[in-house]
Amino acid sequence: MWPDPLSIESVEQNLKDAGCPDMFIRLFLARYATSTPDEQMQMLLEQRKKLLERLHDSQKHLDCMDYLCYHIQKQKTK
Repeated sequence: MWPDPLSIESVEQNLKDAGCPDMFIRLFLARYATSTPDEQMQMLLEQRKKLLERLHDSQKHLDCMDYLCYHIQKQKTK
């Protein structure tokens, strides 16, 4: 039998697997039983936005690295 995906244990593990900071996990779990689904979604969407911003920052870093690699490789082939 599959575990309940909305049990406290499953939610906590999912938040950890998603890379959420410990402080967010503690805050979310503390409010989980008493908050509405809309409030829960708001918290999750705010955290998702932060994760997406980190992803975009990493993409910018990769773009800069690729730019430099491209120009070094171009110079090498001259």
